[in-house]
Amino acid sequence: MIKRGSSHLEMILAFVLFVGFTIFLLLYIRPYENNTLPDSILLRLQEGFREKTYTNLTVLFVKSNDSNCIKMDLSGFNASGESVTRNAVNDALVNSYVSADILSIESSASNVSYYVSVSPEFNSGGSYSCSNSEKNYKVGSVNTNILISNNLMNDFKNRYENDYDNLKSDLLIPATVDFSIVSGEYNLTRNIPDGVDVIAKTMTEEVLYSNGSIQIREFIFRIW
Repeated sequence: MIKRGSSHLEMILAFVLFVGFTIFLLLYIRPYENNTLPDSILLRLQEGFREKTYTNLTVLFVKSNDSNCIKMDLSGFNASGESVTRNAVNDALVNSYVSADILSIESSASNVSYYVSVSPEFNSGGSYSCSNSEKNYKVGSVNTNILISNNLMNDFKNRYENDYDNLKSDLLIPATVDFSIVSGEYNLTRNIPDGVDVIAKTMTEEVLYSNGSIQIREFIFRIW
């Protein structure tokens, strides 16, 4: 009986010591903060950058039925912004313009196909307007995507350089934390003090430019 009681007492003491050691780790060493907090800040930085630089891009494949200009309503295609239109065969730029969701394309021949890109990223193409009232075209594939806007990236950079504290607040980055974002010539950096820990993550995104081109770029996010 004495042996059995002694065994139970040892088990209880071992359990108490284990629980006490675990509480000590959580309260004083706090390993969960060392890993989770920086990761969550980096994740928030990446998400915030996307939220402030994402834009819509809709690409339509359009084929003309005659040599007259093409006039089409974009309201049913979830497309907004200005247009960049290219000949589907030789990639040559074609005059086009969007006004009040109406797209006008200067089609000079019949049976010609075009890729029409519509996005807020693009600048106004001018004031070309088609007076054709007939549906003289066919629409093939329609692709809608969300990707990084080069113009909005530049707006973000301007805030980083001139309104850094308010930008951090908008991104929900703690006041005691600083960050940088680098992607090639897109260089948002600040002085990093000696002796501080720097944590980094990368992400790869498609970037849309005002001429309609798309580049795949890698972004390096750092916090310290």
